[in-house]
This record gives sequence, structure tokens and C-alpha cells, in this order.
Amino acid sequence: CQETNKFLLLFSISGENYLDGRSAAMGDNSQDARIQRELMQIAQQEQAKAEFNGAVNKITRMCFDQCVSRPSAKLGYSGEQCFQNCAARFVEASEVAAQSVASAIQQQASQFQ
Repeated sequence: CQETNKFLLLFSISGENYLDGRSAAMGDNSQDARIQRELMQIAQQEQAKAEFNGAVNKITRMCFDQCVSRPSAKLGYSGEQCFQNCAARFVEASEVAAQSVASAIQQQASQFQ
């Protein structure tokens, strides 16, 4: 996540000078727009990766704390089952929360139309 934030900061700093026409090595505007779109796409992909990795780390920490009482070299069958159930419950809860938020946003949007 820190690497992504550094990339986004670097992009915004370098992109500001490059994309607003103050760079000495500027090409035509259509090429600049294409480069800007590509850089934004890369930044969005990196942000999505960081968010996914953060979610995986959160699930892993939460389930580890719940399922492992004494760390050892191997995780037993019951520990594996606990991890699977824990992760599945977390994903289900996240989906329900996301659907609830989406529904609330949709309701608010329909009230303003």
C-alpha cells in the first residue's frame, strides 16, 4: 500500500508538469491524453492490488488469531477447517455489507432524481 501511495504521489507530481504542457519533451495532445489514461489505469490497477492484498492480510491475521492457539510447523485438520470457515464467513459478511451499501446508495440516488 505504501508503494502504491508513493507511485501515485510520484505520478501526480511528475504528471502535473508533464500532462499540463509545461514539459520540454511534449508530444501532441492526443499522445499526452493516451499516456495519461495509461498511467491512470496502471495507478488504478496498483491500488486494486494493494486493496486486495490488504484484505487478504486482514483475513489471514483475523483467522490466524481465531484458529491457531499454539503455532507449530504444521496446521492440523481442525486448524485448516477453521481457517476455511473463518475466511468464508469473512467473505460472506463483506459481500452482505457491500450489497447493503450499494442498495443504500441506489436508494439515495433515486430520491434525488
